[in-house]
Amino acid sequence: MNKKKNNRIERYVYDVVRRLPESEREDVCKELEANIYDMLADDASDENIKEVLYSMGNPAKLAEEYRQKPKYLISPAIYEDYIHVMKIVIPVVAIALAIIGAIQGVFQVLAVDQQTLSAALVFKKVIGHAIGLSASAVVQALVWTTVGFVIYERTSLKKGEVDWSVDDLPEVPKEKTKSIPLADIIAELIIGVIFIVAVILIFGNYLPFEVAIYEDGLLQTEIFAKSFVSVLVPMLVIMMAISMVESIVKLIYRHWNIKVCIVSIISHVVGLFSWLYILGQPKIFSNTFFSYVAKHDIDLNAFMRVGNRGFENSIILVFTTIAIIGACVGIAIAIVKTYMYYRAKNKQIA
Repeated sequence: MNKKKNNRIERYVYDVVRRLPESEREDVCKELEANIYDMLADDASDENIKEVLYSMGNPAKLAEEYRQKPKYLISPAIYEDYIHVMKIVIPVVAIALAIIGAIQGVFQVLAVDQQTLSAALVFKKVIGHAIGLSASAVVQALVWTTVGFVIYERTSLKKGEVDWSVDDLPEVPKEKTKSIPLADIIAELIIGVIFIVAVILIFGNYLPFEVAIYEDGLLQTEIFAKSFVSVLVPMLVIMMAISMVESIVKLIYRHWNIKVCIVSIISHVVGLFSWLYILGQPKIFSNTFFSYVAKHDIDLNAFMRVGNRGFENSIILVFTTIAIIGACVGIAIAIVKTYMYYRAKNKQIA
């Protein structure tokens, strides 16, 4: 078989062998390619290739016929979808429930008499709850996802006969096509969950302390104005929630594409306007905070001063600049990475 490789045929063969065990893929790939090319003339047109591929049948069904050990709970026809869903569900459930478990542990620690509190007890309560709840949730997710796929397959009246098109065949993955590291995505999700939980706990008065100034354990003054906090908390939660949606989209596709790029741009734009709205509030710091500063002769301008602007206006200017630069850089990175992905992909196809 000295015929030139055809992208459509390669995609068809890949769609078949990707559903088979690793040990069977190479032999099946060679056999299937040989069979297909033997059915084609040297000058076969694209329509001829389509006819041959359609005559071969649905790749999922063909993979089932090639499979040497046909006993299964999840058949090859939906196995790839099953694994894909598992790769998304398991990490998300594990991380989310670990955070929730840790929070439960923190509340239990806060309820313990401070005199009996120890590092071992804190570790047991926080880490123990996190691991226990996460492990239980993962098992539940694994069981019910599997049950769902089994029920779907067993109740399907046209098992293996789902309509398919050669135009919808997946591209053959190339090693040079860089994917988004799973560790980065999971880290983004963890940071997002922790940030949201921290903001709610700190500013929602769920902790035995506030963002304030204390002297000898006694509250002297709150730092931020209540009107500012009432805007800050929901806006921060919204920003991080959208950022987590971006991470989940990355987790689904695992590489930069138009959809991931659009979601990323939306996330950065929403973040930028949220920060502008937050920093545009008429009062950021409380009146009692400035009274406390004046009473103790503290020069706030020594901490932050830009030009002739005062402390508060300088902070607004600095954070506004950071927000604008951060959003622009984030959007630029998303566009560049998407462009680089498609450029690499087009080179591989060519």
